Amino acid sequence: MSPRLTVFFIVEPSRYELMACYLAGSLRQQFGQTVDLVGYCPDEKLSSVSQDEIAVLAKLGCEVRPFKVAGRFSPDYPHGNKILATLEPRKTEFSAFFDSDVLCLRPNKVENIIKDGHVSLTPAASMVWGNGKTWHLIYETCGMPLPKDRVSLMRQKGDRERLPYFSSGLFSFPEKHRNADGRSFADVWMDVAQTIDKMKKSRVVAPILTKSVCLWPFRNQVWDGTSCPRNSTSFWAEA
Repeated sequence: MSPRLTVFFIVEPSRYELMACYLAGSLRQQFGQTVDLVGYCPDEKLSSVSQDEIAVLAKLGCEVRPFKVAGRFSPDYPHGNKILATLEPRKTEFSAFFDSDVLCLRPNKVENIIKDGHVSLTPAASMVWGNGKTWHLIYETCGMPLPKDRVSLMRQKGDRERLPYFSSGLFSFPEKHRNADGRSFADVWMDVAQTIDKMKKSRVVAPILTKSVCLWPFRNQVWDGTSCPRNSTSFWAEA
């Protein structure tokens, strides 16, 4: 049976190419052949990736593909690479992005990180930038009301819950889903990022661009149930 899921990540010299090899090795060890693996590199840096690392990834069944960088963000925004990689086409039913510094330490199953009709997210570890006014500005810029739901961040102290804020270091999504406007998850994430990028002083709150999955991008979709699941993977469901 062909894999339902492609796990993809960034392979970029010099810091991320070695980490990508460890990540790919751990994915193969824990998921076996149940997932496809793809490493993405900015097109202008592909020729600088070590051939040794490319050979290691190839032995693990992981292809390294380029993606176009020039003109996608203005000015250039390296942290947007995961958005650009998400926009690239893949053949599987689902895709999942992993940060390159992640390791898989125990056996796992594809079914644990995908769900039909859903984008799967995990709460961010912490939020040390911005304040309440920042959130109001971001949602206002996107033409969206502040959500009523709240989440507990991974490393937060105390019981006070925060506005939905999710990590972009691990997420999965259905490749073929389209919203009412015919836009994919990746398309709308990029739209949201570009909208915020044009906001005055947006680079002061730059982390929101790569963690903008906290802004529910498909505007015709809602939370799964009446509230955000606590202390677990959070699923956004189609209305």
